[in-house]
Amino acid sequence: MQRRIPRRVTEGQNARVFIAKNLAYSTEATFGDFVDNAVDGEVGIFLYTPAMNSEEEATIRTTLLTAADVYFVAQKQIGEESLVKKTTPCAFGDIYRKHQEDFCNPVLQVSAIGYDGTSGDINDGIVSVDINDIFELGVIETTEGHQPYPTWNYQYTSKASDALEDVVSNLMAQINDPQTLTNKENESLVIAEMLATGTAQGGAYTAAVTNGSASVTTSGVHSLNANEFITIAGVVYKIKSVPTTSTLVLYSLYVGVTAAAAVSDGISAFLLMGLRLTAIETQTTFSITLKEEFRDVTSSLTTAFKYGSGHLEHLANMEYEGQIFDGTTTVNAAFKDKWGEQGDYRNTTLAYEVMQVTNLKGAESKALRNERDTQFSHNVIAAPITSGATTPYSNAAASPLATIKTVLGL
Repeated sequence: MQRRIPRRVTEGQNARVFIAKNLAYSTEATFGDFVDNAVDGEVGIFLYTPAMNSEEEATIRTTLLTAADVYFVAQKQIGEESLVKKTTPCAFGDIYRKHQEDFCNPVLQVSAIGYDGTSGDINDGIVSVDINDIFELGVIETTEGHQPYPTWNYQYTSKASDALEDVVSNLMAQINDPQTLTNKENESLVIAEMLATGTAQGGAYTAAVTNGSASVTTSGVHSLNANEFITIAGVVYKIKSVPTTSTLVLYSLYVGVTAAAAVSDGISAFLLMGLRLTAIETQTTFSITLKEEFRDVTSSLTTAFKYGSGHLEHLANMEYEGQIFDGTTTVNAAFKDKWGEQGDYRNTTLAYEVMQVTNLKGAESKALRNERDTQFSHNVIAAPITSGATTPYSNAAASPLATIKTVLGL
């Protein structure tokens, strides 16, 4: 079952969302010219005055608006018709709130059971491993807006020959396997990586590995055997089988970055040991429960999550919410060839700044004269940055960002 993913990028408000393309700010003199001549995705802010006969006479603005100015934001969308997505005209002096968010890469939550790569040890809470001992851990999602919080329970019953590293390896394999019953009932929330210190054995190699695969190819002849352990890029995996002296099959799927030459070597005589759990999605948070033989083992939060701003997932979610506000999406819009694609302007390689502007429009209530009937116009504008991007994103060659910020005073 696919997880329902909450979205909070427009702060729960109905919002008109503009994702600017990798283009300069519009140079069309009037809104009428903009409708006729602007290219797909082009953005401009226009000044409208009561003396004008229509919005088509509104003039492009490149300097800071003043309190009395009435403005609107527009973006060209190419279809059979010359469609323009725009905000309703609002007085600049009626802005209730405005803010700008710098680009920030997201950070995934990371927690550990026992050894986290620096300190701790899963051995501290376990005296011994005996046949038919039950080791159980649960991962509880605590993401805001996802109540009632679902739980992923993983359990292993030890065999006569098992050591603690066999237990941890089996649980790691369960968590990383999308076909286990727990993960099929509710799509995986985390990936698991076994961390340990011990004695190197079997020689050092580089290994060709692929994310999501259990197959490993070593750079040279190895001397490792089935049911032994190997570290790959710092993570410990149990070997399931050895087809040849230069290939291995792991019990767990490899969950690291695909690489042609990951550093690896055998490991035995384990000292410190732990299981690192990392959220799969940027906006996910979780807690850990430990039961049965794990009941005295400690867990820790090693990296707190950060949703970030202006990255691909953030923009995708903003466009999703904005399309709902507009009453359509790119996949089900009737007559989309005629009326335009309704967004989907984000560039997957670029970093963005996000600007949010809320205009307040008020009128005295006729029923209750001591109250105000208040309406909000909430608009979100994201534009690519031209400097300061960090991996995996890059800077844009052109962007309307600087002019938009100047006009709106951000």
